[in-house]
Amino acid sequence: MGLTKLRSSLDHRQHRIRTAIEQQRPSVPRVLVTLLSYTLLLSDTLRAAVAVRSLVPFKRFDADAVTMFGPSALAHVQLARVNLTQTAPIPIWPYKFDSKSTGLRALAEHLRVPTWSPCVLYRGGACQGDQAVLAAPLVFEMIDSLIDSVKSHKSPSAWPHKRITLRIKHQWMDRLNHRVLPWAFGRFVHRAIQATVYDLKQDRHRQLCGRELPAPIACQYLWIPRKCTASVSPQGVCRGAAHALNIVLRRMNELQERDRTATVEALVVEGVDDYTRGAFLVQGLQRRDVVVFLRLRQCSSNGTCSTVAVEDYRYQDRLLRTNVTDFAVVITALRVIGQLYMYARFLGLLLGCFVASKPLLLPQHRSAYWRRAAMSIKLLFLVPSQVVVYGSLLPVACYATAHVMDAVMMQQFMDGKLSTLGGVLNQSVTEMLTLGATAMRSVWLLAFVCHLASMLWSSRSWSPVSGVIGMPEFFITALASVTIVAQLRAISWRDSRVLETYEVPSSSTNTLVRALRANRGLTMIDHLLVGTAIDAQFITVAAAVYGALTALTTLTRHVVPRCVRSNLFVRTPVMYSAGALWRTNMLVVSWFGSIVVTSDNAGPRAPRRKPSLRPDRWAAAVSQRIRVLVQSQSKVMVVPPLVELHSRSPDDEALIFLMNLTMMTDPMVFLRLRLRDGVSLIVVRSMADDRHFLLPSALAVTEVDVPLRWDELEIVAELRSTGLAWWQLLQSG
Repeated sequence: MGLTKLRSSLDHRQHRIRTAIEQQRPSVPRVLVTLLSYTLLLSDTLRAAVAVRSLVPFKRFDADAVTMFGPSALAHVQLARVNLTQTAPIPIWPYKFDSKSTGLRALAEHLRVPTWSPCVLYRGGACQGDQAVLAAPLVFEMIDSLIDSVKSHKSPSAWPHKRITLRIKHQWMDRLNHRVLPWAFGRFVHRAIQATVYDLKQDRHRQLCGRELPAPIACQYLWIPRKCTASVSPQGVCRGAAHALNIVLRRMNELQERDRTATVEALVVEGVDDYTRGAFLVQGLQRRDVVVFLRLRQCSSNGTCSTVAVEDYRYQDRLLRTNVTDFAVVITALRVIGQLYMYARFLGLLLGCFVASKPLLLPQHRSAYWRRAAMSIKLLFLVPSQVVVYGSLLPVACYATAHVMDAVMMQQFMDGKLSTLGGVLNQSVTEMLTLGATAMRSVWLLAFVCHLASMLWSSRSWSPVSGVIGMPEFFITALASVTIVAQLRAISWRDSRVLETYEVPSSSTNTLVRALRANRGLTMIDHLLVGTAIDAQFITVAAAVYGALTALTTLTRHVVPRCVRSNLFVRTPVMYSAGALWRTNMLVVSWFGSIVVTSDNAGPRAPRRKPSLRPDRWAAAVSQRIRVLVQSQSKVMVVPPLVELHSRSPDDEALIFLMNLTMMTDPMVFLRLRLRDGVSLIVVRSMADDRHFLLPSALAVTEVDVPLRWDELEIVAELRSTGLAWWQLLQSG
């Protein structure tokens, strides 16, 4: 008898739900946004690489190190004194902004070379912007005087002349992430600088990279794949076939053959960065470069010498130590599991809508499949897509874990794509879209953090009366999207000024050990934090800015009633099935609640009006009594509508139906409800009006505060979720 009464009550309630849903029409923007959201969700692993399986495109330096950039060569300047006045000005970039110029500027400042202007050294003086140029005679004197200063410097080390070794600290601002809160996230680079002067006549019987000391540090690397000449390309960019310093030595011999009475000298300035801080699968990144100044000098019989020609050559590479390929299987498995779960999630929602659509149709229309398909599509668009995208914890955790593991590697790939010689950026639209899709993986990390916060908030003394605190719709996506521009670069942002310089003994073994050793002394927590530092930086700043705007609009709404205000958190009213049949953190994105609303729509509305044709306004109408509870100054407790069994309207019951439909089609929730014994539910009868309700059994033994008057209710039967029809289960709670 009790089950028959339950079926009758559910049938009557189903009619009310059908009436409410028939009045709803998904708006065109909601349909378009839903289609876009599901398209991006189902193509997540297709738009960017699943994992780094091979480092074949890069040159392997040793077992766990590859060169991410280079080795590359660039011939900047070839100047002769006889035609300096006819030579075009030289761009200032190679001597002030280029990464290879830090060693030159450190030497010029440490040795007080007068021809290097304060403008070039970031010490004042007027510059004409990043595209400023230097006169050819000035560049000639800068190169010539720097060679003289190093040659005449008296070093305290065992090699008194022609060599100097410095340890420097310089600033590095090149990307947007370097410009945002530089006092907190600013990057400072420590590097070793070694400068050595070679005289071709005095050092004729020694090899530049032989066993004789002093030997350049770069002898261990900078092997160029093909012979390098300055005329390989119009920009002077080339990739050679021998060691860079051997190429320089051949060039010195060529100059000597042209004029055997002249003196050929070379200043080799080597710079080696200390390894950056490591991350989970990356042990560190190191930039290395060599600048070679050549000069040809004529000496008279009385010993007076003058420089007749100078040349400037640059070589650089970037070394990355990583074992990311060793974990490619793990990272791939995580992302594939997450993607397959999302496929199952979307397919389950489609099937759930199709099965649930039959009772929502009139009896004479239930046999027409096209009507069921139309109703299924309507139900699909009435469900907020962002709740489906971010509501399942398992795929979000898989995506977030994979992102933490290879975040630094992905950032290095993006950095390499945006790193160019001479500061010129040329990327195709496809490459930029791929970079954007890769950067947006931070959205899963943010969603995972929101899940943890939601579970923590509802872990103690939570009651359905309290509702569920969630993020506004599209808030997680909007907040994480700022990481797309994190590595955006502009020439005007480049700042590599030298901050500290001190001379050290010229011993490659002792003074350069820090530069040649990867940073392995970090804890596991440090590795995780370093890997997601850029994501945390931009998301935190964006959240702080949004929070400030929210506070500002909240204050101004008392002055300007119709001002637009923003929502930071939105409370979603829930029914009794929340927390018992499905997890509350599945509403990490609020069922309703936009990021921006107007003040008059945000407040409570006393009379219930005719349901709006817009689903978001319909949901807002259901939740207005929750806002009354929050904003009312009365001491009388106001019961939210979804937990008040006897005063639910058709809109309330339709919302319960849709919310259960969305949550119960999650694969994990569905298996829990349908496999083995399922979940226990009770049938209760209201003694006042003889209505029957289907509630979780946990309510009968819970200690939390729920507005159920058990003295007016009678428990008729206990059922299992496995024995209920789908449309009956969707009305539970």
